[in-house]
Amino acid sequence: MKIPALLAIALCLPVLSLHAAKTHPQVIEGKQPAYPEDLKKQGTMGEAKILTQIDAQGVVTEASVKSATHEAFGAAALAAVKTWRFKPAEEDGRPVASTVTIPLHFKLSMKEQINAEFGREVFVGPDQLPAKIHTWNEVKKWFPIRGKNANRIPYPEELKGSGISEEIEIRCIITPEGLAVNPTFLGLKHEQLALPAIRHLAKARFQIPRFEDKPVY
Repeated sequence: MKIPALLAIALCLPVLSLHAAKTHPQVIEGKQPAYPEDLKKQGTMGEAKILTQIDAQGVVTEASVKSATHEAFGAAALAAVKTWRFKPAEEDGRPVASTVTIPLHFKLSMKEQINAEFGREVFVGPDQLPAKIHTWNEVKKWFPIRGKNANRIPYPEELKGSGISEEIEIRCIITPEGLAVNPTFLGLKHEQLALPAIRHLAKARFQIPRFEDKPVY
């Protein structure tokens, strides 16, 4: 079974005797812990460390939460680790039981962070969009952002004095409510400006697109 990237973990082990050739246990089978839904919606990220006893057959015999930035992260990590299988530790070529601390990190993608921050689906899947999305050739009209200087992105404080500047072009879908979804950059030279640009667009309100006098995508 192919092991998810999350499971390519570094195990925190006690100091070993210099007189014994010992290898660390390695994960050979296991699933990523489920991301707690409430924390995902809140945009909360964190980690948990699981104190784990593994026998000479590579089976987890005991596990407990050593630390966690949130109780829900600890519970999710613990539930996952209990199901993992390991290649056991070895000492002088023989499989042996071992105790390790397994750190697991709960991270959200930029898209998930933006959706959580704005409390709406800024990035949506194809199944959440209608079959028909109108194109320029059909509507033949621009639907501008509302508000004074709405096209100007507030310059990030952390970049002031850096000399970084760029005119950014973003393609997106405008909903019948005048909201932007699924923004995509049409060329971006400075990655540092990506998140500020997406945040600005997510807050923006557009003139509602209409076709045959009906609000449309």
